[in-house]
Amino acid sequence: MARFTMEAALTQAWPRSPAGLSKRSSNGSRFARDRKAATVLRLPLASELHRIHPVEVASHREVRMTAYNCVRFRVRPGQEERFEQLLRSAGRDFEGLRKMALSKSADGSYFSIAEWESLEAIAAARPMMKANLDTFRDTLLELSQDLGVTDPISGEAIFEMTR
Repeated sequence: MARFTMEAALTQAWPRSPAGLSKRSSNGSRFARDRKAATVLRLPLASELHRIHPVEVASHREVRMTAYNCVRFRVRPGQEERFEQLLRSAGRDFEGLRKMALSKSADGSYFSIAEWESLEAIAAARPMMKANLDTFRDTLLELSQDLGVTDPISGEAIFEMTR
């Protein structure tokens, strides 16, 4: 699992910036001005905040890599229950998969969305995901000649919000 802590991130080679213990940003969060203060406070350097791309989760102490993939489907009329059952029962023992959901939109199309540890985990799981697709492919309508029966997209998270 690709987990990073701010403490681990601070052990990397960070360039020095002007001395200072810490200060508050415009949104009220605290960040350190130099490496020594960052190590003591376990906070990221102000000059390096732009380099900490992985989404921060729960606190400034833990940073977790996250990627998502989303796939849109259109199901043949009358095949909805079979499609849902087949998709539910498909194997999902994928390394790096955190969670997955299937949703049905107002226009009747379906889409799945999954949270992963990284884009590499998504890429490694593609052959197994294609094998799963083959188990319910006959329930799907072609979205277009260019797309076929699925419209997949994936990428790294740049913003997440939890309550």
